[in-house]
Amino acid sequence: MKYYVYIIFDWDGLPLYIGQGQGDRWIMHERSAANGKPGFMYDILREMQDAWMEIPKVKIHECLDGETALKYEHALINAIGVMPNGPLTNKQVSLVSFHRSV
Repeated sequence: MKYYVYIIFDWDGLPLYIGQGQGDRWIMHERSAANGKPGFMYDILREMQDAWMEIPKVKIHECLDGETALKYEHALINAIGVMPNGPLTNKQVSLVSFHRSV
């Protein structure tokens, strides 16, 4: 199965989370929020769900192999930035550590 890279946005249109996955992975965050999973990102998603907002999300790359999807994901996270230096709620990733782990 091929991988994709996706972005979930907050109610202001700012990127909230960048991920990669297969199948319905990009929808699992909404389900986790609805089921009460703790965390800042899930709190925001719950607020949006409580306001009956559709969670804005987009697949930005599709039909990728796993390694390429991971590289795209890490590059985008590093380019946009995680809190407090950017809007993303992802855990900090480093392309340097990614290259070492391959």
